Amino acid sequence: MSQTVTSTVKHSIISDFKEITKIRLSVSVVFSSLAGYLLGVETVNYTTLLLLAFGGYFMVGASNAFNQIIA
Repeated sequence: MSQTVTSTVKHSIISDFKEITKIRLSVSVVFSSLAGYLLGVETVNYTTLLLLAFGGYFMVGASNAFNQIIA
């Protein structure tokens, strides 16, 4: 019984996170920023690329969440 409840709660939290951060919009913005980075550099720094991906996703997700809260 408790395992089902825990599974449902985890699914609910993940679902809520996806909804509030608008995952499809966030991924498209991150994709375009990664493409811009790759077009603009001569040698790729994978640490910077990874930080850009995570930081960009979290910034876009935070702004989407903030817009939903103030709306």
